[in-house]
Amino acid sequence: MFLSVWRSASAYDAARGSVRSWLLTQVHHRAVDVIRREDAERRRSLRQPDPIPADPTEDVVEDEWLRARRADMRVALRTITDDQRQVLQLAYFDGLTQSQVAEKLGIPLGTVKSRTLSAMLKLREVLSGADR
Repeated sequence: MFLSVWRSASAYDAARGSVRSWLLTQVHHRAVDVIRREDAERRRSLRQPDPIPADPTEDVVEDEWLRARRADMRVALRTITDDQRQVLQLAYFDGLTQSQVAEKLGIPLGTVKSRTLSAMLKLREVLSGADR
């Protein structure tokens, strides 16, 4: 706005009114321009159709894929020991660190790490077979 006023300063005519009135008129005209521009953009956006309508079958396919993956995971979780499942539960679902899991269960940190690794390897083995 200041740059616009600076550039059009020569348009000021003292015979037509005060500097204050001229400045307020310049600000008013600029505000009207902004409102008109925003209104025109809003009208253009309302006229444009959505680029690609959403395909409802995608949700059905994704839901079915998730249902199948959950079933596969339930089967895979039955293949690991209770101790391994407990470590994974605390780490992944309860958000504990391995050190916190060790402290909570009263077992060495190395035991938590080996149970986690063994469980993850077994789950990967079972789940990779489920993808076939």
